[in-house]
Amino acid sequence: MLIILEGADGVGTTTQAALLFQYLLHNQPKTKPILTAEPSSTPVGHMIRDVLRSSTGPLSPMEMAALFFADRKAHFHDIIIPALENDHWVVCDRNWQSSLVYQGLIASAADTDFVKRLNQQFAIADSICYVLDVPPAEASRRRKNRGAQLEAYEQDSVQDKVLAAYKCVVDHDPTAVLLSCENKAVGTVHQEIVSHLKPNLAT
Repeated sequence: MLIILEGADGVGTTTQAALLFQYLLHNQPKTKPILTAEPSSTPVGHMIRDVLRSSTGPLSPMEMAALFFADRKAHFHDIIIPALENDHWVVCDRNWQSSLVYQGLIASAADTDFVKRLNQQFAIADSICYVLDVPPAEASRRRKNRGAQLEAYEQDSVQDKVLAAYKCVVDHDPTAVLLSCENKAVGTVHQEIVSHLKPNLAT
């Protein structure tokens, strides 16, 4: 199974992905878990990170969608699909749902349709996407507490739109589960994810 953690910047996808990986590794060894993320470690993934950190900001939505598609295609070909075919569970910090939001839903309806068509090959059946949701003020506080320079997409003016758009992912992805994290400790959110996964772990 492919398990994806999604949400706006500051909601805790990286933390929850790491916690879930550790849980599966130590408590469900039969899943043989692998932890990965997007942008990936491919050359295109590094290029995307450089673009996001650039003082000139990201490229156009369609150019960014093309870059993420190229990175994702390599990511699936080199890591995700081989792992699934060898009975590994894959925990991924962000995937095609990010493109749906960042290059689609917050851009325009036409861009959303384009991004969905571009990424339809990555919408595999044996997957679950947990969309983490926190209030805008809390997500903003977390981003700023990191101490690092904010990337192009991490500005509050963009992230407020992103948070709203992520609530709509469930309308486009039948595997998506919207999980409210408001006023919940990190461990509580983790336990909710594990509890939701347990029926799949029992098979």
